[in-house]
Amino acid sequence: MCIEVCELMCLWLEGTGDLAEDMQNQMKANSLRIEVLERENAKLNKSVSKLLGADDANAVAGRHGSAPVQLWNCSGVDNT
Repeated sequence: MCIEVCELMCLWLEGTGDLAEDMQNQMKANSLRIEVLERENAKLNKSVSKLLGADDANAVAGRHGSAPVQLWNCSGVDNT
């Protein structure tokens, strides 16, 4: 995953000369970063829940949401 992000970042920094392709590469890199952040948040949420105990776990989920909410639409972008 990290290598993919690094490769996309290098492409973005260098550019391909094609504005549309450069923008698509940036969208792919952003999607990968968001994916990593969502996984990290899930891990942190799980750790906080364990620290607070089962009684307070629901309060943590209620304050921060129990599942990530997708705020963007990557239709037409291949995230592979």
